[in-house]
Amino acid sequence: DPERKALLVCAPLVCSLVSVALAHWKGTRMLLTSSFPAELKNSCMILECLALARWVAGPLSYASELLPFLSCHEAAVLLTAVQTFIRKHFSQILACEETAGDLECSDVVRNLLINHIQELGHLYCHCLPPSTSTLRNLQQN
Repeated sequence: DPERKALLVCAPLVCSLVSVALAHWKGTRMLLTSSFPAELKNSCMILECLALARWVAGPLSYASELLPFLSCHEAAVLLTAVQTFIRKHFSQILACEETAGDLECSDVVRNLLINHIQELGHLYCHCLPPSTSTLRNLQQN
């Protein structure tokens, strides 16, 4: 994976960019992310690169699609989940191993989707597909 290996070369820079974006959204909690178009674009680009290089897995790989609809506080919560995921799985990321989704991160994305169900409802099944056991239970009922 050239994208993954290229991002590994500049891992400290990538982690710093996530931290800078997180600091911005933490410092501007009262407004919507759309009030800061340049910062929103930069944050989305960082999240898209992380997803492309598979540094984040599961629902967090769709974080860039959610960001434009969130408040600054919610953006900080989402980026905190991204940062936590990267820290927790950094050795796997460095070894170019696949990382599995994380229940805590899924809960963060689920809560954000539910809070913005009007705008993001169409993304719910895309970000959080039902598990096989859930589908089996639905079919039995």
